[in-house]
Amino acid sequence: CPEERQRLVFVGMYRDNDVSSHLTSFTSSFGVSGGVIANVTDVKLSTLSLDDVIEMIMTEMRLPRRLVSELADVVHKRTHGHALFVVQLLNSLVSDLTISYSPLLHRFYWDQ
Repeated sequence: CPEERQRLVFVGMYRDNDVSSHLTSFTSSFGVSGGVIANVTDVKLSTLSLDDVIEMIMTEMRLPRRLVSELADVVHKRTHGHALFVVQLLNSLVSDLTISYSPLLHRFYWDQ
């Protein structure tokens, strides 16, 4: 019976400006553990510009630029343009009904 291989996928994220020596040693320790070498892939994502966030919100909400610009500005400032944080913030705004769909208006709306 061949030795079974166990697999683990670990996904972590951080902002470059938040990196400390503790994180560097933590991530490097994944490379070798108990004589077993693990494949470690480092993926660097660039931040989204304000225009990118505007386009993202326009596409998802099917609204024109003039209606999403203020919301996009707030989202961009709070997330610093980090794509994963933009999606997470927008999902939380929908979950807590800060952003809602109005059947009467036939569009998403929020307090501006």
